[in-house]
Amino acid sequence: MTASVSLGALGIQALAAIDQFAEPLCFTQPDELDLCVYRGDTGRFRIQVTEADLVTPIDITSATWDADIRRTADGALVGSFDVVPVEGTVNAVDVFLNAELSELLNEPPYVYDVEMTIGTEVITLLYGDLTVTKDVSRDDESVKPSGSVTGVLTWNPQPEFAYIEVQKPDNQTWPALEDYPEVGTITTLIVDGVDVGLHRLGGTGLNQGDGWWSSDINEFFSVRHTDVNGNPNDDYYASLDGQTITITWVEE
Repeated sequence: MTASVSLGALGIQALAAIDQFAEPLCFTQPDELDLCVYRGDTGRFRIQVTEADLVTPIDITSATWDADIRRTADGALVGSFDVVPVEGTVNAVDVFLNAELSELLNEPPYVYDVEMTIGTEVITLLYGDLTVTKDVSRDDESVKPSGSVTGVLTWNPQPEFAYIEVQKPDNQTWPALEDYPEVGTITTLIVDGVDVGLHRLGGTGLNQGDGWWSSDINEFFSVRHTDVNGNPNDDYYASLDGQTITITWVEE
């Protein structure tokens, strides 16, 4: 699939064509393109950038790109598309969704955009919704039964026992006690689409050591700021403070 984008489509108009009392002059106007994906599958589309005549190519070989996916426009980052220049073409890039990111899209819908920077100029070319159909066929040898909780994250950067606490919303149903792994089980935790490493399930009140997590199924879910190998996630957790997020666990 090819998405063609032109300066004309970005809202750049000749001044003589603008009635200043009728419509605002938009600096840019990204094209809206909604996407859909079957979870776990790869995908790609192509962007071509031209002059307003929709024919003359604009050289974007020096551009850098940011193409993020989020739950909401101001929500936590889920992941980013890969943007790759098209060989032999100065005005085109391919935008890729890789399988690893696609597998993490568990809570649709999402939003995305594709932003281009050339020198000091920043232009968003595309934006839209990303809907996901959940897949059925998976490698069950590598992906074990998992569960998830959704709630508001609070970052508690205490000197000795820093952790996050996710508060259960009043209208949210969390897993029943029997749906959690056994105490001591090592799991991979995925916090709003980001793998934050291996953690060990502990009992309620466990508040020290690397890599623990625990849940009071009636109120909150707690996770230590480091994984079982001592790798910290402080900066990421701090960036999510106060946001509604989803934590998924996958048993090793």
